[in-house]
Amino acid sequence: MNNVSDLFRRRRYREVRIALEDAEHTFRIQSLTQREFQTLLAPLIDPDTGRIDPREQAAFDARLIQACVVGEDGKLLFSEADIPAIQEWDSAVTSQLVRACQEHIGIAGGQGKNLPKTQSG
Repeated sequence: MNNVSDLFRRRRYREVRIALEDAEHTFRIQSLTQREFQTLLAPLIDPDTGRIDPREQAAFDARLIQACVVGEDGKLLFSEADIPAIQEWDSAVTSQLVRACQEHIGIAGGQGKNLPKTQSG
């Protein structure tokens, strides 16, 4: 059982290439642990009402990018402080990057039907 547990603890990485006009940008994204995934979703729910908080929902795509994009060393490239700046990126970049992150962490392609709708997905 330990070998199976170790297998599922390994991070998975993927490169995503996004072409814009005359330049191609490459991002490296990582998978998330269940704990990281739950931490990502937690701010979406307003603790007072139990409903999705529209302000947090608007930031979800940027939070997903912040949680998934890493450098070659596997360390996060962005901190929570970068989320407002990510929200100002060109939506042609963020929508493609969010879709790739969703696929990579397993919430795209019908698996995310019960998740809150984000701006790009």
